[in-house]
Amino acid sequence: MILRLAREQLRSGRRYTAWSGLLLTMALALASAAFVGASTQLTTNTLASHEYLPRLDHVAWVSWWTDGLPEDDPELLPYAGDPTVLEPGQAVAMVDEARAAGDDALVQQYTGLWAAPVDAGAGAQTLEVVSRYPDVRWEDVLIEGSAPRGGEISVAADVAEGLGVGVGDELRLAAPMDRDDTIADAVTVTGLTRPSSYGPLMSPAPTGYVTWDDGLDYAHAIEGWRDVAAATGEPTQRLDATVTWTQGAAAFAGLEPVGIYDLSWTDLSLGFEGWPVTAISAAGLVAVAMIGATFAMARSQAQRRIQWVATARVLGAKRSALVSASAVEALVIAVVATATGIALGYLAVSGLVAFERWRTPGVLLPPAPTLAPVGLALLIGLGLVLATITAVAPAFWATRVVPSAALKPVTPFSEAQLSRDVSGRWLIGLTTLAVVGIVVAAALGWFTSPAVGEQLTAFSVASLVVLGIAVTVELARLGIRRAGALVARVPQPWAVAVESGLTARWRSSGAAAAIVGLTAAGIVSVIALGVYNAAFGAVDSPGAGVYGSLWDLAMMRAVPSWRLVAVACGAFALAAVVAAAIISTARHATAADDAVQGALGLSPRDARRAAGIEVGMPIAVGALAGTTVGWAGGALFALTAPALASGIQAWGVGAAATVITVAATCGIATLVAAVASALAAVTTRIGPPVRELARATR
Repeated sequence: MILRLAREQLRSGRRYTAWSGLLLTMALALASAAFVGASTQLTTNTLASHEYLPRLDHVAWVSWWTDGLPEDDPELLPYAGDPTVLEPGQAVAMVDEARAAGDDALVQQYTGLWAAPVDAGAGAQTLEVVSRYPDVRWEDVLIEGSAPRGGEISVAADVAEGLGVGVGDELRLAAPMDRDDTIADAVTVTGLTRPSSYGPLMSPAPTGYVTWDDGLDYAHAIEGWRDVAAATGEPTQRLDATVTWTQGAAAFAGLEPVGIYDLSWTDLSLGFEGWPVTAISAAGLVAVAMIGATFAMARSQAQRRIQWVATARVLGAKRSALVSASAVEALVIAVVATATGIALGYLAVSGLVAFERWRTPGVLLPPAPTLAPVGLALLIGLGLVLATITAVAPAFWATRVVPSAALKPVTPFSEAQLSRDVSGRWLIGLTTLAVVGIVVAAALGWFTSPAVGEQLTAFSVASLVVLGIAVTVELARLGIRRAGALVARVPQPWAVAVESGLTARWRSSGAAAAIVGLTAAGIVSVIALGVYNAAFGAVDSPGAGVYGSLWDLAMMRAVPSWRLVAVACGAFALAAVVAAAIISTARHATAADDAVQGALGLSPRDARRAAGIEVGMPIAVGALAGTTVGWAGGALFALTAPALASGIQAWGVGAAATVITVAATCGIATLVAAVASALAAVTTRIGPPVRELARATR
């Protein structure tokens, strides 16, 4: 019986299940991409550490002085008495002793050199050349050519491309800080090694390799590094190296390791850099928006499910059976959405890996993306929690209806109150009080007071956030009503349909506009903070005016970069999907009204146009409300900054410059609204009025 009830629940709320499942899949796909990307980055780091510097159980940094210890000068630490200071050749001797005893060990040194092709090439570049004892495992790093011998060098493939050289060409090596200080006139390139990649998946590689003896000779030959006098009065030079060895190697008993390198699968924080952070943040925002949208859509779904639930209870179904059916429904949604989301995230990272291999041939990357067990567990847990909310929310209200409710008309969701109203007078009064208080406190310098400055700033920021959310929501709802009134003045059939829909479903449209508005407010306020920081910094900086006028510096931050434009487009697209889910579910709950309009003569073309405008208008209204609140919130927040004492002019410039940010954000939101409106118009199904009315009453 429980399975039958679960099946009927899914069937009765197909549209709600589809939209909520889509939002859940989006959240899990973003989270999956983040976790798979972080795990794959961690795997790449592990592979790189094993290939480019085989870190064994222990690692220590050592140094030695080439021509005797310097004078006992604390500024030249480490010096005599430090256990990491060795004698020349002692590191190699320790490695030989350990390997003779059956332990694994090696020493590796880096030398910075300036390289330029002897013949015509593309340019010059500074290299960080690796020399290792014993020698490098060349089968792991070479992609073309052979290993270098004395007087030869192997360079990374991307470096060779930048220098315009290949196998058999010659390089001139010089000191990195003095390119006239030639170290070697003609060093032959014998091989190309793995290149570096700094794209979505970072895989840095050494830029060059030479033999151990050549590396020491090159470092010793750099004149600029031999400016320290030894105790004998002769110049001496300190060389640094990294030593690594296996557990129990007696040859290194005197060295204290800096740590045991064990890159654990559970330490995913090492992989969360760059885009995985953005992806997991977007997943969190989608999850939060989904929860809010779920409760909004659930009210609509509950109204359609009430009659079915009440009828089921009249026929003998117990409340426990209905709750169990909801649990089964949650499990089905969780399994489908989690599996789909994880698969999409994995496929996305697989595409990134393939792209990196195509863009940078020979780059060191794992054979396939990886997903840490802890990441998989978190994804499954997130899917279960969100799916439970999705399935239980409508049943929560539906099971609290007495059986006789099946015989009574119910209030449509679009006319039901979503949340407790906040009195407009109270909201205006609190907002006015907060604005006046912040302005007065800034004028009197209370935010910089040692006694109450930090506490007052924290309270003001918290007040701005809370009031900003409330004002954005109320402005969005009010904007929807005003927009409906304006559309009603247009003497066209589609305008009448739009006004009717906005009036009948204004709470749903207001909720959709509020979600978009909060997104817009967040984008504008974040950019505004950067604008004000640039303006205040330009005044406080000792080099003010060197990089441009105050207005120029503020405008550099106010005009969004292409990366910020992409982030804003993605954020608005996610918000538009959530808004479309709320509006579509509400339209389905009141589909009978739309069917009646069709019976009264509304053409399919006008019906599609009305459906598109009803989706696009909340996005545009929400963006306008959110950008306004974001601009005002950023300006008020800047008044709490201690840098305001540097001058009110910088604050005024920042406030004026962020108007450009508001315009750019509104432009992006308008574009997203146009696309969403067009998609809604194209995908709206319009059939004969009788069939649509029959479908609406199912």
